[in-house]
Amino acid sequence: MAAPAGHPQLRTGSPRQLRTPRSVAYREIRTLQRSHPDHSGAVGKLGQSRGPPDKATGRFADTSHIRPVRLQGRHVGSRGPLQIPPSEQGQPVIFMPFASGLGVEAASMYANGIIAHASSMEDAKAQRAMMRPMTVEAGREADEVKFLSFFALTVGTTLQEAVERRRVLEEAAGIEKRLAHLSAILRLRLDPADRDKPLTCAQIAALRPHPAAPQAIHALELARQGRTPHEILGHGMLDQALSLVGIAEQIADTLQEWVEAGAADGFTVVIDDLHDGMDAFVGQVVPVLRQRGLRPDDYQGTRLRNHLGLPEQLGLDPRLT
Repeated sequence: MAAPAGHPQLRTGSPRQLRTPRSVAYREIRTLQRSHPDHSGAVGKLGQSRGPPDKATGRFADTSHIRPVRLQGRHVGSRGPLQIPPSEQGQPVIFMPFASGLGVEAASMYANGIIAHASSMEDAKAQRAMMRPMTVEAGREADEVKFLSFFALTVGTTLQEAVERRRVLEEAAGIEKRLAHLSAILRLRLDPADRDKPLTCAQIAALRPHPAAPQAIHALELARQGRTPHEILGHGMLDQALSLVGIAEQIADTLQEWVEAGAADGFTVVIDDLHDGMDAFVGQVVPVLRQRGLRPDDYQGTRLRNHLGLPEQLGLDPRLT
């Protein structure tokens, strides 16, 4: 569910330098997208290749229910069967990233959850709105595919405490490199010696937010508010995912806004520091979400399928075959 916050780097170089690796990566992504039906078919058929163990009789496997799958696709093949019985969950819950073209088509058919890296709430709404009718066209219910947006989180009892917490982490990551990255986003050189001084009026007037960095506009707003470069970093400006830094109520406000606006069915949260960040989220933000009716008091069931409200499934979805 959580991982340490990442630190993106802006790529620079000539168009020729950038074009070759991008084209190679594009071909690899297209190959992976085309192989989705083979992979999903293999997972489904292997899941059906044997029945569950019989706890009442103590029988591990009924040989009459074990059968080969004899699957041979273009990218994946398997004779089967599985060497172990299926889990209590049945068909594994499948998460796929939001991707264009063949990736979106495959997700509408096979995914139970979409992991999205939208750059704004409007982008997330558009992506979710694209997925839902495609899922229906594939023969499934729209709500069977949960759209999960990414957020990087830092929780504090006050906003200043949360910002200070992030500032400490930025220092540990190497403040000079982090300031150099922020300089690239704002397109103005920031002197590490002045990291705790607000930018001058002349510096603010010279800021030109990088168009390829969605967080650059927020960084500009913070600079105009008189925030120091160190404080700007403390607001999570260099996170790969959209960043929420603040008190529990502020974070809950944003999550609620996204759900009610149709921008998300749930969230994948990236915790700033796993030593105590998850405890802060569970102990401070989750209670607020429960008070607002956005989070149940307890899990309904014992499996991930139950938690996500997904229908029971073992093997391939018969609606897709």
